[in-house]
Amino acid sequence: MSLHSNLMAITIAVATSLSLPVWAETKQEWGERVITFQNTIDQDAPLAETTFPGTHNSFANNSDDDYMNEALNQARSIIDQQNRGVRSIGLDLHWSNDKVRMCHNNLSWSPCIENFTGQRRFRAYLKDLANWVESNPDQVVLIHIDDVDDKAGKIDDEIKDYIAEHVMRTDSGVTTHGNYGGNGCTELPVDTLTKSKVLAADKNIIFWSNNKCKDKSTFNDYVFYAGDEVDDVGEPGDLDTYGTAQTTLHRTKDSTTKGTTGSSSPKLKPSTIESFLDAGLNIFEVYGYSATGSDWKSKGEYPVAAADMVWSWDYNDSDGNGTYEPDGSGNCAYIDPTNRRMRDANCTISKYAACRRLVEDNTGTRAYNDYIVTSIPTSFTNAEAQCNADGSGEYYFATPRNKVELNALLNVIDDQELTQNDVWVNYQKDTNGNWVTDIGEADAEMKASCDAGSNANVCGVIDQYLSKIQ
Repeated sequence: MSLHSNLMAITIAVATSLSLPVWAETKQEWGERVITFQNTIDQDAPLAETTFPGTHNSFANNSDDDYMNEALNQARSIIDQQNRGVRSIGLDLHWSNDKVRMCHNNLSWSPCIENFTGQRRFRAYLKDLANWVESNPDQVVLIHIDDVDDKAGKIDDEIKDYIAEHVMRTDSGVTTHGNYGGNGCTELPVDTLTKSKVLAADKNIIFWSNNKCKDKSTFNDYVFYAGDEVDDVGEPGDLDTYGTAQTTLHRTKDSTTKGTTGSSSPKLKPSTIESFLDAGLNIFEVYGYSATGSDWKSKGEYPVAAADMVWSWDYNDSDGNGTYEPDGSGNCAYIDPTNRRMRDANCTISKYAACRRLVEDNTGTRAYNDYIVTSIPTSFTNAEAQCNADGSGEYYFATPRNKVELNALLNVIDDQELTQNDVWVNYQKDTNGNWVTDIGEADAEMKASCDAGSNANVCGVIDQYLSKIQ
């Protein structure tokens, strides 16, 4: 049985199998280690509440192709970007010289040009991607296609030939298939689809496009339409108020190239990333991801790298051994209220615990960012019971799944004057050495999975949850 076959639609455990380093880490090495942990911490959250480190014009790099130097958007190959934590890929596809190619050309009638705009075949990346997901079976990649409208069938053919077995079909467990404008397109269900459900379908890839719907094309079986579900924003303040039902993916894209770094200032840079995380931005399309050469600098800053995107684990060498969190101190995670990040510790130690509410009593709808902290310290094992006792059965031992939720929990810690006390979160290392987090969402699909014999710890609260939620 494959790994994916063991992941139910509610995927109780989300994991990554990176082990601790045996050498002292630089900050960038640390970032690349823990960003993969972080990329799985939101597996059970709806897409509109997830965080996708990403790159704009991911294909526009000289490691994969030949470009005019000034036109480069990225410093590394697409697979190298993914190896360093990128999970949102942007592709411009063109029909050129009788092939589907990726090139930096905004004119659909103009060919891709070697040594100038790039001309790599789309299928070449799809082959690389197939190998990558087979080596990273617990990861989900979001791929945005900007395509030539009249060649959707050619794009569809290559998806079917080279990557289809790993792609979340738009009619797989999605009841809205074919409802968009009567043309056979399926809108990306950002408020219900989760990474867990993608993995449970034995898939790793979500294709989406905001080009117009392809009339009754089989392209629509592999590529979600997201013209109404993705909102491009320029500043953190442009995002919708976070704290109500999230029905939109928010994206910020930087079209900065190596040739314009001296004259333009990207929106996404190390000094601004945290403000976008705080606002709940979902898709980060940065330029020059993890580039180190001084010629990639813009307004005095290097481009964004993995360490800049980490909001979860703490970059703090607390024991002086040259490694950073998680550093092997224990198998369970807690919030250090001083450093405002996660650390690992022995699970038997007594600490307060973070508890998350699932539904609002007055409306029966999903609760957002509603946390309490237990009234007394408890062991990790007993934290669930203590959350239920303190929360009258409405709160469950939980883990923040994004920076917005972390901030909400930190505010509760501050309000309860627990700033000198560590707080457990429901995040632990399993027997295989993977960091896993417990469930935080429930819906009718989870109910069906529970009825089929899924995890008892989670399924024990499904009926109670569904009886209240609309």
